[in-house]
Amino acid sequence: MKPIPMLVVTALTFSGCPGISNAAVAEPLPMPEFDTLLFCRNLTSKMLVKSEQAVETAKCVYQERIAKGQLQNHWSLMTPNAVKNCMKYQEPGRQSYFTFRGCVSYSIGLECMKDAYRCSLK
Repeated sequence: MKPIPMLVVTALTFSGCPGISNAAVAEPLPMPEFDTLLFCRNLTSKMLVKSEQAVETAKCVYQERIAKGQLQNHWSLMTPNAVKNCMKYQEPGRQSYFTFRGCVSYSIGLECMKDAYRCSLK
């Protein structure tokens, strides 16, 4: 599994808004915990070559760990409604920080565009 370009796009999205602040969010919500190993095993379970399956599962877990770290760095910007909305797309057994990060990135960007946050470039 090669790195997905969306990873780069999301990283650029987060890095482009270092001056984001939101006074309305007093205490950050707890970030959801996903079973990334289950997700990755489900993702690679149909592969015919078992040795490749193990390698691709490990790559998937690594990418999920990166996505989770990026989420943790910006999690305090999430509102309860945004979290609820993003969780709608996280089906049991298919919960992924990588896909969740896309929704979180969109939510933060939308709040910047609505001027709910002060967003600025470095």
